[in-house]
Amino acid sequence: MQFSQEHNNSAYVIKSFQPGIIRIIQPVTAQLLLEADNEPDKVNELRHFNLSKSAIISINTLIDNWPPHSVDELQNEHIEAILSLNPEIVIIGTGERTVWPHPEIMQALIERGIGYEIMTTHAACRTYNVLMHEDRKVAAALML
Repeated sequence: MQFSQEHNNSAYVIKSFQPGIIRIIQPVTAQLLLEADNEPDKVNELRHFNLSKSAIISINTLIDNWPPHSVDELQNEHIEAILSLNPEIVIIGTGERTVWPHPEIMQALIERGIGYEIMTTHAACRTYNVLMHEDRKVAAALML
């Protein structure tokens, strides 16, 4: 499903979603944190690419190959990776079905007063785009 034809050149935008693949448009200037590279790369061109593994996306950062592949694998350190982006709201996409993480895993978000929503990855992709276009400090943790 394609979401939108408009594009914000200063933010990561989710172009489309289908089970197992999320198509991302990378902003003109952004940080791309790839598995093979611990240092962020500054990128100064618009790029399209596909995600086929779990990832975290925010307005100006994409963490590729985020370790948990399912809610059962979600650990506190995975939530800390999300918190490192200083979001005001976190969206967690849990795959094809909405699966709630153990409450202890979400405790770090609650203690910091950060709102969060749990939903399917498809819904999380749509919601991320809406909140990002509203200039909200949103981070989406997406499990495929």
